[in-house]
Amino acid sequence: MLNLKVLPVALIVLATFGMIASADTSPKETTRLDLKGKNVQRQEVNSSLIGLTSTTVFYTLDDHRVVVAIRIDNTKGFPVSGNVFAFAKDVTAEGIAKWLNNQHSDGLFPDVPEPKTTAKLPAEACQSLKSKLLGKKTVNDTPYNHYSVEIKLSEVKVNEQFRLQEHKDTVNVYVVAK
Repeated sequence: MLNLKVLPVALIVLATFGMIASADTSPKETTRLDLKGKNVQRQEVNSSLIGLTSTTVFYTLDDHRVVVAIRIDNTKGFPVSGNVFAFAKDVTAEGIAKWLNNQHSDGLFPDVPEPKTTAKLPAEACQSLKSKLLGKKTVNDTPYNHYSVEIKLSEVKVNEQFRLQEHKDTVNVYVVAK
């Protein structure tokens, strides 16, 4: 037989457990992307089959299945922009490396994984700080000025999943000499 005096206490206990259980299902903490981490692979690309181009620096964070691509334009002021590409957890480091190769070469690999999400970094989070002319270089009969450009990425929340740590780097940029 059901004891009606115990019923209100039982309902309070069940409601309390329900609130505790729902508190444990809070959103995941955002993952911090540190581009200076010891497991980060950095690749700087500024050439193509036709000659020297704008510079893109790819930072691969295999632990998180993420590639951060920072583009430094080879025009006045060296504008900087960036994207964060996140891959599914089952994508291998080899798969990401093939995708990365296709981003700056002639697309040697036909079957590469595609990013699960892509996020553009806010313009105000990407900037060039200073540049220094290092010399000249000629490629395919085209003269270029070779610059060293210091860039800065501000700490920024990329999306609900990632937060980019502040980062500074120095890159090579080639500008057609006039």
